[in-house]
Amino acid sequence: MLRRRARLDSLQALCSGSGLALLLLAPLAAPAAPAPLDLERQILAQCGAPGYRPESGCRVALPAGTFAISDTVRIGGCTAATVRNSVILEGQSTGMLTTEPRFPTAGTTLQWTGPRRGVMFDVCGASFLSFRDLAIDAAGTSVAFRISADNKAAAISHFVELKNLVIDGAQIGVYVTGRSFNDQVDFVTLERVSLYDVGIGYLQDSQQSVAGRMETVEVAAVSKGFEIRNGSLTCDGCYVGSLPAGLSGTMQFIAFHLAGGTDSSKPWLAHQQVHIEHSHMELDRGRFVVEDAGSAYPITLIGNSYSLQCAAPDCEMLLVDSRGTGSLVMIGDVVQAASNPPARPRARVCHRGSELVRLGVVKKPEVADLLWTCER
Repeated sequence: MLRRRARLDSLQALCSGSGLALLLLAPLAAPAAPAPLDLERQILAQCGAPGYRPESGCRVALPAGTFAISDTVRIGGCTAATVRNSVILEGQSTGMLTTEPRFPTAGTTLQWTGPRRGVMFDVCGASFLSFRDLAIDAAGTSVAFRISADNKAAAISHFVELKNLVIDGAQIGVYVTGRSFNDQVDFVTLERVSLYDVGIGYLQDSQQSVAGRMETVEVAAVSKGFEIRNGSLTCDGCYVGSLPAGLSGTMQFIAFHLAGGTDSSKPWLAHQQVHIEHSHMELDRGRFVVEDAGSAYPITLIGNSYSLQCAAPDCEMLLVDSRGTGSLVMIGDVVQAASNPPARPRARVCHRGSELVRLGVVKKPEVADLLWTCER
């Protein structure tokens, strides 16, 4: 069963057998209108004035319920006078959002009700900031979380944490950037985060965004799972699945896109070390790992599984399509397939760099062939 269909399948299960009787006895009520929430004012009231000052840390506990966010929540302000450090924003529990009908199952849900293509959370100059145990209904936004810094203004962002969150419906789920694309947004951590029904799950383009870690992160996206233009990435226990292209017409999907940096004349400023470990990807179109920046930095893939779900008979999908000049290391990866009827796809690894290291890479029988060349 495809992961991206899990919610729809669970809803269909309710409509059969005893589940149907339950629905007839207790029809679903329309979700209540969300209560307005001025989160910036609440942070100010509970945490005091911003800026570098002693004992400025605090915890903002949000009650159960669904709350409307009608304007961008700005935390930090990108100046030394407005930095906001050591703040925890915590809800009652996380939970998914159903699709038909759409309602949250979390204890605390923050729902965007502002203008289309707005930014829901804009963080700049905030360290040890933590968002925990929340559902973020970001449908209609361009970005759910934008996390940035401005080194020249002494507004850096270290150790920003998103933990036990569902981020649903944004064009970009999490965007890590900087005012000059060379600012310190370090040690950003996503742990047990679901980025669902997004265009791009995670986008990073600041060169000094280093030591970020994604652990147990699920991305179900229309266009791309992760896009790294600058900085480093470690993904451990991640999942990436392709959603139907829909009206966007995006037929080519990329699970991990290691793209060109902000200065195309300096490919060494593109992505740095990228480690993808113990992760699972299942795509019905497009490519799994793409490096098209021409960078000299290595790519390390360890213990991952790649599920080829193209439907055409004898179809072929690229596991790795790399124009980088650095090394590619694949250790203990597994290549598999799933389609109905079986398509017997071929998988290809195309690496144009200096060194290819492959140890213990396994092809399952339903995959017709695993090719290690760029030539068809």
